[in-house]
Amino acid sequence: MTRSKASIRVIAIVGAGFSGVATAVQLLKQLQQPARVILLGSAASYGRGLAYGTSSAQHVLNVPAGRMGIDPAHEAGFADYLQGMGLAYTAADFAPRSLYGDYLGSCLQAAQKQALPGVVLEQRQADVERIIGQSGLARARAWHLSMNDGSALDADQVVLATGNFASQFPLAGRHLDWAQAPLFGSPW
Repeated sequence: MTRSKASIRVIAIVGAGFSGVATAVQLLKQLQQPARVILLGSAASYGRGLAYGTSSAQHVLNVPAGRMGIDPAHEAGFADYLQGMGLAYTAADFAPRSLYGDYLGSCLQAAQKQALPGVVLEQRQADVERIIGQSGLARARAWHLSMNDGSALDADQVVLATGNFASQFPLAGRHLDWAQAPLFGSPW
């Protein structure tokens, strides 16, 4: 028996950085019934977000690679990924953040391939501008999401996985020109 599209659970994840990807990976691994997992974000490469979107090899993780696995049951997952890619990093090394972004993308692809039949990942490049509860409407999903590209989505559940926001200048220093040395507004 096939389920109608309307009866398949829709889970929207708002944010496609680490928090969103980690949530999607866990859902894809754990869902036992058909579902649509929709990952929403503006990043061209999912999993990078602010923290892992840098292209500078000088921007390294602040935790050793051997403790950065996305799966808590396999802390060495990132170190294993690096070694599997033929890169000369050990579990004790502080690897570049961009490589961790690559690893997160790889984990998302693997979870998608291993998901049970009917559990589907959709990736949408759009920012959510508005979320409205739809309680009381007949046959409606619980949440209505409006995107910056004019599209909309109805979901049964919404996960807000927006991670950290970009830093802001201190109130006391807003009059300073943060683009001039020795001031440095953001490493990202």
